[in-house]
Amino acid sequence: MQLRALVVLVALGTFACGGPDEEAPSPTAEPAVPEVVTLPERYPSELATLRPLVGEYPRDSDLWNREPLAARLHALLGPQLADFLRNMEVQSPLLEEQGLLYATGNKQHSGGSDAAALVADLRRDALWIWLLVGGEAFVFVDRDVEVELPADVRIVLENADMELAPLDELEDAAREPGEAP
Repeated sequence: MQLRALVVLVALGTFACGGPDEEAPSPTAEPAVPEVVTLPERYPSELATLRPLVGEYPRDSDLWNREPLAARLHALLGPQLADFLRNMEVQSPLLEEQGLLYATGNKQHSGGSDAAALVADLRRDALWIWLLVGGEAFVFVDRDVEVELPADVRIVLENADMELAPLDELEDAAREPGEAP
């Protein structure tokens, strides 16, 4: 009986290992590359906690007041946060494209001169915000990284009638009256 059990175990081991006819992969063979890159469900960014809100409108999900986004928006935009919120009155839902959460919007009845876009890059844990106020554009980034822009955001920027304002003008605008530069 023990010999029979040993033969069964050897046979099972042979099948589990692929059998003697199966060739081992060549060490120089390149692995197959998938046609579509599937991003992992979790990213290092704390902003990934916003992923369940994809498809919802920011006003319906109270996105701008949700952490961890709210604190980062306040820190990044400072006094321009009010302009951002006004420019998001008419808004897209929160969308995702390859690890980039984003929403676009414009001030009601002023889409050509007052608009905004937010991109949260989950792979780089970075916020990128574009703000168009009275035809003058400003870009805010909270990390020293280059943020890729989703196709929809690039289209909004291409269609905007704007002049890009130098960052020092924005910093001057953020200072209190009478405060030295």
